[in-house]
Amino acid sequence: MVRISRLVAAGIAVVGSACSAATTPGDGNANPPSVAIVTISPPSVSTQVGKSVQLSAAAKDSAGNVLSGRSVSWISSDSTIAQVSSSGMVSARTAGSAVVQATVEGKHASVTATVAPVPVASLVLSPLGTTVMRGATVQYSATAKDAAGNVLSGRLVLWSSSNTAVATIASSGLATTLTTGSTNIGAVSEGVTAQTSLTVTATPPPPVASVAVSLASSNLNVGQTTQASATLKDVGGNVLTGRAITWSSSNTAVATVNANGVVTGAGAGSANIIATSEGVTGQASVSVTVVPVASVTVSLASSSLTTGKTTQATAVTKDAGGNVLSGRAVTWSSSNTAVATVNASGVVTAVAAGSANVIATSEGVTGQASLSVTVVPVASVTVSLGSSSLTIGQTTQATAVTKDASGNVLTGRTITWSSGNAGIASVSGSGVVTAVALGSTTIAATSEGKSGGANVSVSAVTTTVDTLFFDNFESGALADANRWQDIVGTGASIASAATEGIGAVSGSHILKLSGEGAAISHFVSTAATSPYEHLYLSFRMLRTSQYQATNPGLRAGGIRGSTTQWGSYGVGYNTTGSCPDDPNNVHQQEFMFAYAFNDPAAFALRTYTNWIGEVKFSQNPPMCGGNYALDAASNPPATYYDLNFVPTVDTWHQYEVEIQLNDVGVANGWQRMWVDGVLKIAHLNVRYRTTSGMKLWAITIDTGTMHGGSLYFDDVVVTTGRAP
Repeated sequence: MVRISRLVAAGIAVVGSACSAATTPGDGNANPPSVAIVTISPPSVSTQVGKSVQLSAAAKDSAGNVLSGRSVSWISSDSTIAQVSSSGMVSARTAGSAVVQATVEGKHASVTATVAPVPVASLVLSPLGTTVMRGATVQYSATAKDAAGNVLSGRLVLWSSSNTAVATIASSGLATTLTTGSTNIGAVSEGVTAQTSLTVTATPPPPVASVAVSLASSNLNVGQTTQASATLKDVGGNVLTGRAITWSSSNTAVATVNANGVVTGAGAGSANIIATSEGVTGQASVSVTVVPVASVTVSLASSSLTTGKTTQATAVTKDAGGNVLSGRAVTWSSSNTAVATVNASGVVTAVAAGSANVIATSEGVTGQASLSVTVVPVASVTVSLGSSSLTIGQTTQATAVTKDASGNVLTGRTITWSSGNAGIASVSGSGVVTAVALGSTTIAATSEGKSGGANVSVSAVTTTVDTLFFDNFESGALADANRWQDIVGTGASIASAATEGIGAVSGSHILKLSGEGAAISHFVSTAATSPYEHLYLSFRMLRTSQYQATNPGLRAGGIRGSTTQWGSYGVGYNTTGSCPDDPNNVHQQEFMFAYAFNDPAAFALRTYTNWIGEVKFSQNPPMCGGNYALDAASNPPATYYDLNFVPTVDTWHQYEVEIQLNDVGVANGWQRMWVDGVLKIAHLNVRYRTTSGMKLWAITIDTGTMHGGSLYFDDVVVTTGRAP
């Protein structure tokens, strides 16, 4: 605790992004695992002033699993020595050591950053080659520089004299002459040495009277060099040696000269190269001309890249004689920026697969090099969900991250989404996951043959369900204002289960339907406008082995959006105004029915639904919703669904139907059907209606074209939704 307090007081905390890109296995829980430990890589930092080191922090749970998506807070105990950014980048500022700490959700880890000064690479002494009289003092100075020639301040310099009988030198660099003779004055700093000669004479040396400057070449091209020499003489014309000389140029834009007299052509024109010794000057003239660029050669550090990678382009300019020309302005361009771009510094970036020429232009002359770009293949796909726990009807966004074999994120790749069980959770082409039914499944993303997935669990919506209607047929009456308001035909009756030789589901009475065209309906709302847009119907049904029907067979039970009596509804079903997309639509719409066909052995159940825009069956007049028949050619698959269920004869089965109307004009309605508690059909994203007048009014039980045997029903329930 003491160390953490010191860090907070001395440093500045910065917050970074997720501490690891690794994936932690999910367990399906809504709460993420807690951070148990934090580790930092590398475990220590040793660097020099001006350098940077990237740190990364990994958060782990108690089992050692790396946790992704956790926020990291970075702090340095002394940011004047080592400063740390929000991404964990440590920048060395001054020599010393500091503690860098990473914190994730209250857990800490730290490393020590040791910063060393930039080492001394050379020492420059001043003055050089000095001659003085006995008893005189000379103040020496040593300038420390790094490998790049930058001056380093504050470095310790130790002085020495090779002949202390001639001269001694103090730690301040002050030399005191003792007798005539010569000695070497030496300096050492961090193991780097330099020395200069010191001559002690008994009499004062003759002063410099004249300086004559000569150039090895007085005509230069830009970028070329020549050596300048200075001859010093006394008043008698005697050549003097060992005297200090300072070099300068009258026009540094044309020519420069260094301390050793090396002259460099800088620009077109003329300049005087000047040598000064003991206040006496001499000079020589130099003329500089610009040699035109004759050729440009371009080379690439790598001529083959994958998208997103970079390489350095280099241009060499030469004159007509093949001599390299330095200091010439170069402009970079790409022949195909859709494949590769290049910046002003010649850094080439691969954009997309293909080939391009990287072009350098100098003084109107161009050169180029070819670059080939390929796409990095997808090596892994990671899927994350906005929420891994949904309730029925909820949606969440699935996101897929594609990476190459090195773990680099790849963008712009095509993703194909799929669900391990669309009956539990479906997923759209854009990755929107919709909860359909109870259970759990995997949402998978596939890109370039590589797949990844994430688990989603679906639970029931906790809502209040109101019971709107229930009949177990124990009242003994059908025609009741509170029960069955619409009875068609004479084949519907309440029977004794014992008399029929059939056990009732509850109580002792059951509904018996015999003969073709028998139907009963219950209106859950008798108001002018129904309040219901979501209804659930459950009933038990038993068919005997004597049951016979012709096509289209049994319409066992369903929910419909119509206030029309069933007899009139059936008559007008295939006429003008009956189909949902008809301009004269009066909302006589059959939403869901289970179908049985005339093969007593097969008796496979199907569902049949109407909605706006569905294909009409080709007959005169056209029949909305397609054909009831089993043949695919006359029955559009979009309106006809197989439950993959054959009910057992003389056995009670439970059938459940749930309908949710869409928002007006929006394809977000749905319908589901269960048999014996097992979800058989989930049809989503349906546009049942385009006006708010379409509501849910009635449930109907109908024998269809039955002409032999009987059907039995019990425990009919209508609620505002299926209870969890």
